[in-house]
Amino acid sequence: LGLEYYHHIDPLYDVGMDLRRFPGENHSISYSAYKSPIPLVYPRDFLYAEGRRIDQQTGRIIIATTSVEHPEAPPKSSHVRAHIHHAG
Repeated sequence: LGLEYYHHIDPLYDVGMDLRRFPGENHSISYSAYKSPIPLVYPRDFLYAEGRRIDQQTGRIIIATTSVEHPEAPPKSSHVRAHIHHAG
């Protein structure tokens, strides 16, 4: 799913965008921000690289994600920058 569908899945999803898509590949650098679930807790945001591919033998979609830095999305004082070590 693209970021434009996340608000249908997660009610805390606030905004997101792809900062860079790599042509010919299913890779991107993306930014996502989430609302706080309770008062007095800062909202969170993520800046991450994501790669996707389909395993040709099983048909499964393989997704790998890790946090990155990018000059177009510096940390904001209004959010706590969450860190994804490795996910997939």
